[in-house]
Amino acid sequence: MHNCTACASFFHSAAFLDDDGNGENSDSVERPPRPESTPVEIAESKELLYLKSLLKSDGDTRAVRLIKLHIAWAWAIKHNNLQGFPWKDTYKEEFQYLSHIMTSAGKKISKELRGEPDKGLDAAHFPFPAKRTIDAFYNSCTGTPTVEMINQLSFALANEMTKDISDVSISANFGIATDAMDIIAGIEKYGNSLFGLEADHSIDQLFTKELEQLVAEVATHTSQLFLVAPDGSVVLPLAVFPHTKLTSKALADMVLEAKQKLEHVNISWVALDGDLPDIGKYLLDMCVFRDTDHVAKSGRNALMNSGVHWGDASSGVKLTLLNRLLVVPGLVADDMRKRITSLMKNFSPTPSTYQKLSVKPIKRIVDPTLISYLDEIASGHALENQILSLTRFLKLMNSVLYLWEPNGKREETLLKTV
Repeated sequence: MHNCTACASFFHSAAFLDDDGNGENSDSVERPPRPESTPVEIAESKELLYLKSLLKSDGDTRAVRLIKLHIAWAWAIKHNNLQGFPWKDTYKEEFQYLSHIMTSAGKKISKELRGEPDKGLDAAHFPFPAKRTIDAFYNSCTGTPTVEMINQLSFALANEMTKDISDVSISANFGIATDAMDIIAGIEKYGNSLFGLEADHSIDQLFTKELEQLVAEVATHTSQLFLVAPDGSVVLPLAVFPHTKLTSKALADMVLEAKQKLEHVNISWVALDGDLPDIGKYLLDMCVFRDTDHVAKSGRNALMNSGVHWGDASSGVKLTLLNRLLVVPGLVADDMRKRITSLMKNFSPTPSTYQKLSVKPIKRIVDPTLISYLDEIASGHALENQILSLTRFLKLMNSVLYLWEPNGKREETLLKTV
């Protein structure tokens, strides 16, 4: 590989041009030879002189090393030798922090930063390693990461960060918060490992299972546990567990396993992102809290997807009823439709996938003024039973969402009519 000093020499030689800016080997009109007694010195540009001084006097500083890197990278592109670029030898330190930048930036931004050096100097931007080079480096350091390996590292970090807590009132009252997420079901192969199942598997184990058994073990959800100090001084991702259907027993086992692996703190409480009503019988020595935002979201999603009913089928209702009141002509008077739209503040009752994560659409449908207005228009309406079933469920969602609010947002008068 052409070294950086040679690159500088290359730029230096480029400055020795004739009077018209042509090189010594120019094919322009032949000129008579210059007298040997009168050599001509060509003045170098200020930029080139400054570059040479930097390389000579400050060549080991980080800023100048990056300039050297850029020159060498451009030289490699020009001579079609990027495959042999000495990232891990000559530019080891630069490689490590540039790799970190590329990994953090994401695929799209990384491509914009690096450009397309395979297409030549005009298409290249900044001297960043290629993604395949970064991936090979990380794989050589860690091997193929598995869920078990990641969890072991998380527990090791948690134990290291909590070992010096001296206040017993803090160390004895840590908690674990849970967050379950839907994931795209599928199986991915990395090296000899399979990902996407409820437990880590190797390729060899794949052939010991029947197809039906393998399909049944493909995870559709994953639960993330977080370690939380009672004073908020520690909040750490603790472990992740892929799974299919989540039961109270399964989640309790995850929590108890995490508690056993924590060496310096005690787990005295658990905060759930949903409502598993019987989980308390598996966690007898812990307080169990329900995350009211998540429980309200679960209620909204149930109302939106499968619907609810109060006893008989005639009271069955889905959240799409509220959509119908807004868009079906003649179902309610125009002034009523405008009033409902105004109270909803133009939020859709059935939000998109992205908006499902936000609490704002839920706050709109459980607004006490909206619920009271729906109760009013239900009287004598052809869909009276369904509208009243809807408002009854929305009142319960209101009481859950604002369960811990001290400022009176929870509408107690709504609950009296449930």
